[in-house]
Amino acid sequence: MRKITILLLAVVFSISSNAGMIYVPSNATDNAKLGKASAASVLGQLDAKTFLTLTPAKVQEMTGTKMTFGQKVSLKMAQMQVKKQLKKGQEVNMADMGKKAGSGINFLWLLVGFLLGIIGVLIAYLTREGSDDNRVKSAWIGAGIWLVLWIILYIAIFASWNNAVNSLG
Repeated sequence: MRKITILLLAVVFSISSNAGMIYVPSNATDNAKLGKASAASVLGQLDAKTFLTLTPAKVQEMTGTKMTFGQKVSLKMAQMQVKKQLKKGQEVNMADMGKKAGSGINFLWLLVGFLLGIIGVLIAYLTREGSDDNRVKSAWIGAGIWLVLWIILYIAIFASWNNAVNSLG
């Protein structure tokens, strides 16, 4: 009985001692105060030639934060878009390209697009929250991956079926 009482007192004491702790998450303003800038603001200030030569390591040096995989993919996609615009002789809006490169890919919506195909893309269009929302782009990428895998599967099945028919004849 004495052990149970001591155990209950220890549990109550540990719960009450943690009640005074407050968790304050860091946010963008804290990072800005520390000198860390967002990738979108840094990339938007660059000229097109410098933007094309960027690597994720250079962006990490400039912003002070490591890029996620989705942000790295978005950076490469934005660089390809800038390169196409420069080849066509069009003017490049680097502020918009910086936002696109810093936004990243939403893997949840990529998965929705992959699993549901064009229906997932339609759901992404219906639920988007604004023009800056990257869920539609992510759903399209997922649907594209789904389509490419189906084409590869179809070709593999057709080739094996064709080989089987030819071996019989």
